[in-house]
Amino acid sequence: MTVTFLREVDKMPENETPSPSLSWGIKRSFIDYIFRMPDGHGSVTDGATLSKTEEFVYEWAESARADDGGTVWKFRGDVRLSGHHGLLYVRIADPWLSLRDNRATVSIADPFDEDGIRIDIATADLGSRDVSGVDSGVGAVWAADPVLLSAEATGLFNDVYREGEEFDPMLVRLPREAD
Repeated sequence: MTVTFLREVDKMPENETPSPSLSWGIKRSFIDYIFRMPDGHGSVTDGATLSKTEEFVYEWAESARADDGGTVWKFRGDVRLSGHHGLLYVRIADPWLSLRDNRATVSIADPFDEDGIRIDIATADLGSRDVSGVDSGVGAVWAADPVLLSAEATGLFNDVYREGEEFDPMLVRLPREAD
């Protein structure tokens, strides 16, 4: 199912109980730019939603062990943004956070490949762990800030943003069993 949003519709209810997820605004100035265009368009599908605070929320998928012994937090959902009569197209789908110490490499499904190829989009520093979410049905909550664009991802944004450009912070809500 595709949910198309236009800034004011298709958002989570205000009383929505937080569930295990990744919340990320991507880059506020970029999202604002999309919606200033006469043909600016966005969609959320396959586990992604748009929150009341206009952040994209990706559903929790699983925690896995990485080949290098680290941990990978996997999320699912598909966010697509377009404009300029199809000349601008950005897809941020199925983000994974590969953890090493208090740092994460954020990867996404390659927007132009269907064979499971992933590209690193950003690095993120994980802030302090907050366990206040335990009572609300989620485990630990982590804030990731700053989130910095990787060299590999500059082409996704038509080289408008350079490597190291700061993107919006992320909020990770883990299920109790992954914490």
